[in-house]
Amino acid sequence: GEQVPHLATLSRAVWEERRLELRYAKRDGEVRRAVDPLGLVLKAGVWYLVALSGRTRSPRTFRVSRVVGVQELDAPVARPEGFDLARHWADAGEAFFEAIARVEVRIRIRAERLRGLRHVLDPASAQAAIDGAEPPDVEGWVTTTILVEHLEMAAEELLRFGGDVEVLAPSQLRDQMVGTAAALAARYATA
Repeated sequence: GEQVPHLATLSRAVWEERRLELRYAKRDGEVRRAVDPLGLVLKAGVWYLVALSGRTRSPRTFRVSRVVGVQELDAPVARPEGFDLARHWADAGEAFFEAIARVEVRIRIRAERLRGLRHVLDPASAQAAIDGAEPPDVEGWVTTTILVEHLEMAAEELLRFGGDVEVLAPSQLRDQMVGTAAALAARYATA
């Protein structure tokens, strides 16, 4: 569902090995970057551009939906010899998602739904939550910790489990889940 108006231009630059100047939206404002595009990756419905950038010309990952402008430059890409996009993504992708997943959320979840965390978390966080789950209690619930980028995202993802998950901490997220559940109950009570 993200808007990616510059995807075709980025794709052409990757294919034709042409350097670009990106205008990129960051949380603290817009920046300009000269980049050598190396490849595009589609992960969980989100497009990412892998490109050489910065003084060190090291591979970096840019979320395509945050690209607000692109200008093609009259210069070829300086592709590193032997660069393999799939291998780079496998190596760097896990570190990238671990770096953004910073908030710990303690949950109880029905044991049979535990593996479903793979559908709502990045692979490393999901596996850590599955591996770190306590044994099931007498009612078939397990307790574990998940790592998320921010609490709003956690609420959206955990609501997919309906009544099969309970947030234990932090209290801010627990309160948000209670508020959402109350709003849903009120809406359907009048139906």
